[in-house]
Amino acid sequence: MKKGMPSVAALERGLALLAAVARDGAQRSAIDIGQELGLPIATTHRLAATLAKGGYLHRVRRGRFVAGPALLAVSGAISAHAAAAEAARPVLAKLAQRTGLTAHLGRLESNMVTYLIKEGDEAGLFTREGIQLEAYCSGIGKVLLAHLPGEEQAEYLASAPFIALTPRTITDPDALRQAFDRIRAEGYAVDDEEVVSGLTCLAVPVPAARGAVTFAVSLSGRGNWPARRSRVPVLARLQDAAREAAEAMAPFAVLP
Repeated sequence: MKKGMPSVAALERGLALLAAVARDGAQRSAIDIGQELGLPIATTHRLAATLAKGGYLHRVRRGRFVAGPALLAVSGAISAHAAAAEAARPVLAKLAQRTGLTAHLGRLESNMVTYLIKEGDEAGLFTREGIQLEAYCSGIGKVLLAHLPGEEQAEYLASAPFIALTPRTITDPDALRQAFDRIRAEGYAVDDEEVVSGLTCLAVPVPAARGAVTFAVSLSGRGNWPARRSRVPVLARLQDAAREAAEAMAPFAVLP
Protein backbone atom coordinates (compact mmCIF):
# COMPACT_ATOMS: atom_id res chain seq x y z
CA MET A 1 0.00 0.00 0.00
CA LYS A 2 1.32 3.42 -0.98
CA LYS A 3 2.40 5.80 1.74
CA GLY A 4 -0.46 8.03 2.86
CA MET A 5 -3.17 5.86 1.34
CA PRO A 6 -5.88 5.03 3.92
CA SER A 7 -6.34 1.38 4.69
CA VAL A 8 -9.55 -0.49 4.02
CA ALA A 9 -9.86 -1.10 7.76
CA ALA A 10 -9.78 2.66 8.41
CA LEU A 11 -12.51 3.19 5.84
CA GLU A 12 -14.61 0.47 7.42
CA ARG A 13 -14.24 2.05 10.86
CA GLY A 14 -15.16 5.46 9.49
CA LEU A 15 -18.26 4.19 7.74
CA ALA A 16 -19.33 2.23 10.80
CA LEU A 17 -19.01 5.33 12.98
CA LEU A 18 -20.81 7.50 10.41
CA ALA A 19 -23.76 5.13 10.21
CA ALA A 20 -24.02 4.71 13.98
CA VAL A 21 -23.75 8.42 14.78
CA ALA A 22 -26.28 9.36 12.07
CA ARG A 23 -28.77 6.81 13.41
CA ASP A 24 -28.24 7.97 17.01
CA GLY A 25 -29.27 11.56 16.29
CA ALA A 26 -27.03 13.16 18.97
CA GLN A 27 -28.56 11.14 21.81
CA ARG A 28 -25.08 10.02 22.84
CA SER A 29 -21.58 11.32 22.32
CA ALA A 30 -19.46 10.09 19.44
CA ILE A 31 -17.00 8.74 22.02
CA ASP A 32 -19.67 6.58 23.64
CA ILE A 33 -20.75 5.30 20.22
CA GLY A 34 -17.15 4.67 19.24
CA GLN A 35 -16.52 2.67 22.38
CA GLU A 36 -19.61 0.59 21.63
CA LEU A 37 -18.07 -0.13 18.22
CA GLY A 38 -14.77 -1.06 19.83
CA LEU A 39 -12.88 2.00 18.56
CA PRO A 40 -10.08 3.67 20.54
CA ILE A 41 -10.98 7.16 21.81
CA ALA A 42 -8.27 8.82 19.73
CA THR A 43 -9.48 7.04 16.59
CA THR A 44 -13.06 8.12 17.25
CA HIS A 45 -11.97 11.75 17.72
CA ARG A 46 -10.02 11.67 14.47
CA LEU A 47 -12.77 9.98 12.44
CA ALA A 48 -15.53 12.24 13.78
CA ALA A 49 -13.47 15.36 13.06
CA THR A 50 -12.72 14.18 9.53
CA LEU A 51 -16.37 13.34 8.83
CA ALA A 52 -17.49 16.70 10.23
CA LYS A 53 -14.92 18.54 8.12
CA GLY A 54 -16.31 16.85 5.01
CA GLY A 55 -19.87 17.73 5.97
CA TYR A 56 -20.95 14.14 6.52
CA LEU A 57 -21.49 14.81 10.23
CA HIS A 58 -22.53 18.06 11.88
CA ARG A 59 -21.55 18.93 15.46
CA VAL A 60 -24.59 20.11 17.43
CA ARG A 61 -22.90 20.30 20.84
CA ARG A 62 -19.70 19.13 22.47
CA GLY A 63 -18.96 15.60 21.37
CA ARG A 64 -22.38 15.05 19.77
CA PHE A 65 -23.21 14.97 16.07
CA VAL A 66 -26.08 14.54 13.64
CA ALA A 67 -26.08 13.69 9.94
CA GLY A 68 -24.38 16.50 8.06
CA PRO A 69 -25.45 18.29 4.85
CA ALA A 70 -23.15 16.25 2.62
CA LEU A 71 -24.63 12.97 3.89
CA LEU A 72 -28.18 14.30 3.57
CA ALA A 73 -27.48 15.50 0.02
CA VAL A 74 -26.25 12.07 -0.97
CA SER A 75 -29.11 10.23 0.71
CA GLY A 76 -31.65 12.66 -0.74
CA ALA A 77 -30.38 12.03 -4.24
CA ILE A 78 -30.86 8.29 -3.95
CA SER A 79 -34.22 6.60 -3.62
CA ALA A 80 -33.79 3.55 -1.40
CA HIS A 81 -36.61 1.76 -3.22
CA ALA A 82 -35.06 2.57 -6.58
CA ALA A 83 -31.73 1.22 -5.36
CA ALA A 84 -33.43 -1.99 -4.24
CA ALA A 85 -35.13 -2.29 -7.62
CA GLU A 86 -31.83 -1.83 -9.46
CA ALA A 87 -30.45 -4.79 -7.54
CA ALA A 88 -33.17 -6.92 -9.14
CA ARG A 89 -32.70 -5.59 -12.70
CA PRO A 90 -30.42 -8.43 -13.90
CA VAL A 91 -33.06 -10.95 -12.76
CA LEU A 92 -35.77 -9.22 -14.78
CA ALA A 93 -33.50 -8.85 -17.81
CA LYS A 94 -32.85 -12.59 -17.80
CA LEU A 95 -36.56 -13.32 -17.37
CA ALA A 96 -37.52 -11.10 -20.31
CA GLN A 97 -34.85 -12.67 -22.51
CA ARG A 98 -35.94 -16.22 -21.67
CA THR A 99 -39.67 -15.63 -22.17
CA GLY A 100 -39.69 -13.10 -24.99
CA LEU A 101 -42.10 -11.02 -22.89
CA THR A 102 -41.70 -7.73 -21.03
CA ALA A 103 -40.76 -7.94 -17.34
CA HIS A 104 -41.66 -5.25 -14.83
CA LEU A 105 -41.01 -4.62 -11.15
CA GLY A 106 -43.19 -2.15 -9.27
CA ARG A 107 -44.54 -0.97 -5.95
CA LEU A 108 -47.50 0.97 -4.59
CA GLU A 109 -47.13 4.73 -4.15
CA SER A 110 -50.19 6.79 -3.17
CA ASN A 111 -52.52 3.99 -4.27
CA MET A 112 -50.95 3.90 -7.73
CA VAL A 113 -48.44 1.42 -9.14
CA THR A 114 -45.03 2.89 -9.91
CA TYR A 115 -43.07 0.83 -12.44
CA LEU A 116 -39.46 0.92 -11.26
CA ILE A 117 -37.91 -1.55 -13.70
CA LYS A 118 -38.85 -2.50 -17.26
CA GLU A 119 -36.90 -5.10 -19.22
CA GLY A 120 -37.79 -6.36 -22.69
CA ASP A 121 -38.06 -4.75 -26.09
CA GLU A 122 -41.48 -5.84 -27.29
CA ALA A 123 -42.75 -3.26 -29.78
CA GLY A 124 -45.86 -1.30 -28.97
CA LEU A 125 -45.86 -1.81 -25.20
CA PHE A 126 -46.62 1.60 -23.70
CA THR A 127 -45.07 1.11 -20.24
CA ARG A 128 -41.86 2.81 -19.20
CA GLU A 129 -39.82 3.14 -16.03
CA GLY A 130 -41.28 5.72 -13.69
CA ILE A 131 -44.80 5.51 -15.13
CA GLN A 132 -47.74 5.15 -12.75
CA LEU A 133 -50.87 3.12 -13.47
CA GLU A 134 -54.09 2.45 -11.62
CA ALA A 135 -53.59 -0.38 -9.16
CA TYR A 136 -57.02 -2.04 -9.29
CA CYS A 137 -56.67 -3.15 -12.92
CA SER A 138 -52.93 -3.80 -13.37
CA GLY A 139 -51.32 -7.14 -12.55
CA ILE A 140 -48.71 -5.72 -10.20
CA GLY A 141 -51.26 -3.43 -8.60
CA LYS A 142 -53.71 -6.23 -7.91
CA VAL A 143 -50.99 -8.36 -6.30
CA LEU A 144 -49.92 -5.51 -4.02
CA LEU A 145 -53.48 -4.53 -3.12
CA ALA A 146 -54.28 -8.17 -2.36
CA HIS A 147 -51.44 -8.24 0.19
CA LEU A 148 -52.34 -5.01 1.97
CA PRO A 149 -53.40 -5.31 5.62
CA GLY A 150 -57.17 -5.67 5.84
CA GLU A 151 -57.85 -2.14 7.08
CA GLU A 152 -55.73 -0.56 4.35
CA GLN A 153 -57.32 -2.70 1.65
CA ALA A 154 -60.81 -1.79 2.88
CA GLU A 155 -59.88 1.89 2.84
CA TYR A 156 -58.66 1.55 -0.74
CA LEU A 157 -61.85 -0.20 -1.86
CA ALA A 158 -63.90 2.52 -0.18
CA SER A 159 -62.25 5.08 -2.48
CA ALA A 160 -64.49 3.92 -5.37
CA PRO A 161 -65.72 4.63 -8.01
CA PHE A 162 -63.16 2.85 -10.17
CA ILE A 163 -63.09 3.69 -13.86
CA ALA A 164 -63.38 1.02 -16.57
CA LEU A 165 -60.39 1.42 -18.88
CA THR A 166 -61.53 -1.44 -21.14
CA PRO A 167 -64.68 -3.60 -21.30
CA ARG A 168 -62.82 -6.17 -19.14
CA THR A 169 -61.87 -3.85 -16.27
CA ILE A 170 -63.27 -4.94 -12.90
CA THR A 171 -64.72 -1.88 -11.18
CA ASP A 172 -67.12 -3.26 -8.54
CA PRO A 173 -65.51 -3.06 -5.06
CA ASP A 174 -67.04 -6.37 -3.93
CA ALA A 175 -65.78 -8.12 -7.08
CA LEU A 176 -62.34 -6.62 -6.52
CA ARG A 177 -62.33 -7.82 -2.90
CA GLN A 178 -63.15 -11.34 -4.07
CA ALA A 179 -60.41 -11.09 -6.70
CA PHE A 180 -57.90 -10.02 -4.04
CA ASP A 181 -58.87 -13.04 -1.91
CA ARG A 182 -58.23 -15.34 -4.89
CA ILE A 183 -54.90 -13.69 -5.60
CA ARG A 184 -53.71 -14.22 -2.04
CA ALA A 185 -54.83 -17.85 -2.16
CA GLU A 186 -53.41 -18.64 -5.62
CA GLY A 187 -50.24 -16.54 -5.38
CA TYR A 188 -50.60 -14.60 -8.62
CA ALA A 189 -52.76 -12.05 -10.43
CA VAL A 190 -53.86 -11.68 -14.04
CA ASP A 191 -54.52 -8.45 -15.89
CA ASP A 192 -56.61 -9.92 -18.69
CA GLU A 193 -56.81 -6.91 -21.03
CA GLU A 194 -58.07 -4.75 -18.15
CA VAL A 195 -55.70 -1.80 -18.72
CA VAL A 196 -55.32 -1.97 -22.50
CA SER A 197 -57.22 -4.19 -24.92
CA GLY A 198 -54.93 -6.87 -26.33
CA LEU A 199 -52.44 -6.65 -23.46
CA THR A 200 -52.24 -9.43 -20.87
CA CYS A 201 -50.12 -9.54 -17.73
CA LEU A 202 -49.23 -12.09 -15.07
CA ALA A 203 -47.89 -10.81 -11.75
CA VAL A 204 -46.60 -12.33 -8.49
CA PRO A 205 -45.35 -10.87 -5.22
CA VAL A 206 -41.67 -10.59 -4.44
CA PRO A 207 -41.36 -12.67 -1.24
CA ALA A 208 -40.64 -10.59 1.85
CA ALA A 209 -38.87 -12.03 4.87
CA ARG A 210 -40.87 -9.85 7.25
CA GLY A 211 -44.21 -10.68 5.67
CA ALA A 212 -45.07 -7.26 4.22
CA VAL A 213 -45.14 -7.42 0.41
CA THR A 214 -43.57 -4.24 -0.94
CA PHE A 215 -42.72 -5.21 -4.51
CA ALA A 216 -44.22 -7.38 -7.26
CA VAL A 217 -42.94 -8.56 -10.63
CA SER A 218 -44.87 -9.20 -13.83
CA LEU A 219 -44.65 -10.44 -17.39
CA SER A 220 -46.67 -8.58 -20.02
CA GLY A 221 -47.18 -9.21 -23.68
CA ARG A 222 -49.36 -8.82 -26.72
CA GLY A 223 -49.36 -10.98 -29.83
CA ASN A 224 -46.78 -13.53 -28.67
CA TRP A 225 -48.40 -13.99 -25.25
CA PRO A 226 -49.11 -17.68 -24.56
CA ALA A 227 -52.65 -18.98 -24.55
CA ARG A 228 -54.34 -19.44 -21.17
CA ARG A 229 -53.54 -23.17 -21.07
CA SER A 230 -49.85 -22.40 -21.69
CA ARG A 231 -49.41 -19.94 -18.83
CA VAL A 232 -48.35 -22.51 -16.22
CA PRO A 233 -44.68 -22.78 -17.30
CA VAL A 234 -44.46 -19.02 -17.76
CA LEU A 235 -45.92 -18.48 -14.30
CA ALA A 236 -43.37 -20.92 -12.85
CA ARG A 237 -40.53 -18.89 -14.40
CA LEU A 238 -42.06 -15.69 -13.08
CA GLN A 239 -42.27 -17.11 -9.54
CA ASP A 240 -38.67 -18.32 -9.75
CA ALA A 241 -37.63 -14.83 -10.83
CA ALA A 242 -39.55 -13.29 -7.91
CA ARG A 243 -37.58 -15.46 -5.49
CA GLU A 244 -34.30 -14.49 -7.20
CA ALA A 245 -35.30 -10.82 -7.02
CA ALA A 246 -36.02 -11.21 -3.31
CA GLU A 247 -32.50 -12.55 -2.77
CA ALA A 248 -30.98 -9.72 -4.80
CA MET A 249 -32.96 -7.16 -2.81
CA ALA A 250 -32.29 -8.77 0.59
CA PRO A 251 -29.81 -6.03 1.67
CA PHE A 252 -32.74 -3.59 1.47
CA ALA A 253 -35.05 -5.72 3.62
CA VAL A 254 -35.36 -2.94 6.20
CA LEU A 255 -37.44 -0.91 3.75
CA PRO A 256 -41.10 -0.44 4.67
